[in-house]
Amino acid sequence: MKRFRLAYDDNLGLPKDFLDDLNRSFNSDSKIHFQAEAFHDIGELIKAFDRREIALAFLPAGCLPYLRSSYGVFAEASFGPFRPEALRSVLRTRLIDSRMSLEELTSRRIGCVNRYCTTSYWAPMILLSANVSRPKSTIDFVQLDGFDDMIAAVVDGRIDGAMIWEAVMEHHPEFEGVLSNGVGINDLPAPLLIGNELLEEEIQEGLKLLTENYQNSKWNGYFKALKAPDISRLQLFEKSIMHAKKVFGLGF
Repeated sequence: MKRFRLAYDDNLGLPKDFLDDLNRSFNSDSKIHFQAEAFHDIGELIKAFDRREIALAFLPAGCLPYLRSSYGVFAEASFGPFRPEALRSVLRTRLIDSRMSLEELTSRRIGCVNRYCTTSYWAPMILLSANVSRPKSTIDFVQLDGFDDMIAAVVDGRIDGAMIWEAVMEHHPEFEGVLSNGVGINDLPAPLLIGNELLEEEIQEGLKLLTENYQNSKWNGYFKALKAPDISRLQLFEKSIMHAKKVFGLGF
């Protein structure tokens, strides 16, 4: 039997039903089996993917610049029917700091979940690189313990501001009157399901068929579905990242 590892970001989660559906989609005659593994350290997930220890990964689109090997995008996460497909991230500070300019923010402590996060790391990098004429060469990012801790860190002053995903803020209405509602970045790509050449062409086609319109109401997370990736959105995101890398001199 051919066994493949499916890695995923534990901040995003992966429904058990999806793994069952994935294995069920390849009938017993094909002798193909996927096993899932959660990663909290996304850097280690990326290394394992590049070493070809992992064939399939569900991760933030913000991971793509760090990959050193070839990959294919099979699917993009979705909130499900009747919800916007793209992500929106908004700059939040304490109300007393709401007049802070973007230039000032480049010298302050900015929170992020990690440096692979689309909404909390790449969103402010894209925002600042596009709107600040002479940004600092480095930004003082403070890594927090997840989305909820990042919001709490703005409120209690551990950080001066953060770009916070709107879906996260919806879960914390108690802070709407405490934090400012600043400038936002729209049309950010949702997390992606990517794979590599460990998967034969027949398996890749099966994955595309399964995920192009996949719904799962039991998914214990922000996303409830998978769909075909929005390639134009991904290309725009990657172009914005390249500009931010140039402005801030990022060498990876």
